[in-house]
Amino acid sequence: MKNHFEWKIVETGIEITRYLGDASSVIIPEKIDEQKVVSLAAYAFERCRGLYELFMPDGLLSIGTHAFYNCRELRKIVLYNTVNSIGDGAFKNCGNLKEVFIYRVIPKTKCLKGILSEINQELHVTLDYGEDKWNGISVAKLVFPKYEFDYEEVTAARIINQVTYGSGVHFRECMFGGDVDYKKYDADFFVARANDSDETAAFLAMYRAFYPYKLEEEAQQMYLAYIKENLDYIFNLAAEREDMEILEQLSKLEVFDRESLERILKAASSLGKLEIIHFLLTYKKRKFGFSDKSFEL
Repeated sequence: MKNHFEWKIVETGIEITRYLGDASSVIIPEKIDEQKVVSLAAYAFERCRGLYELFMPDGLLSIGTHAFYNCRELRKIVLYNTVNSIGDGAFKNCGNLKEVFIYRVIPKTKCLKGILSEINQELHVTLDYGEDKWNGISVAKLVFPKYEFDYEEVTAARIINQVTYGSGVHFRECMFGGDVDYKKYDADFFVARANDSDETAAFLAMYRAFYPYKLEEEAQQMYLAYIKENLDYIFNLAAEREDMEILEQLSKLEVFDRESLERILKAASSLGKLEIIHFLLTYKKRKFGFSDKSFEL
């Protein structure tokens, strides 16, 4: 593995200076020659066109300036909360980055704000708080919507103003003191509903309902009401992706009543989704018992 990297010894361990391979999935080793990998140098992964996902090691402390510059196919990064420094432009032109997983966020996330400041597209973030549980829950899953900006001229005053579109700026402003202000995050849901796509709003609501870390009762009811109101749309999202986890989580939330379940079963039948039909029929039997109505595939 170490042959895929150029590296040098620094004061605290090993710094990766250049990735030499062309793999789509890269695991950076935790140690090289028995010394911990502690940093990624500037431009270390520059223009790695085929890089799709990256797993960074526990103990990594810093990500250098433009470390992933122009990694245009990068979709997923996994890292630990040991990272406390992210250089300017580290993820510049990583326009397809969609998923971020951060492990051992104890007690706060040191690196999420730095990543969000680099990325203006929609980002799905999983935060694992480890032993720092809230009501027995240690994982939060969040959507940070996209935002775009433009410039407009106020002709009379000869002033150029920057104008932003989308709710992404609002949600990025939920980072306070190194961690997510969950109360503000949940309060901004109405901004996402007004400014972003139905898909973005649906995943935002589902993630908070499925992984209710620091979710207050009022916000929980808001998300559940949204899910129930948009159950058909959410089912279609799950069916298109053949995402059984969404359906399993929805069943745990008890959002299906008999009428909505029958409606969704018919939709699953019309789509020919046999695994989903089986799951829904099993759930129907468990929740409502046998019905005098027969269901035909």
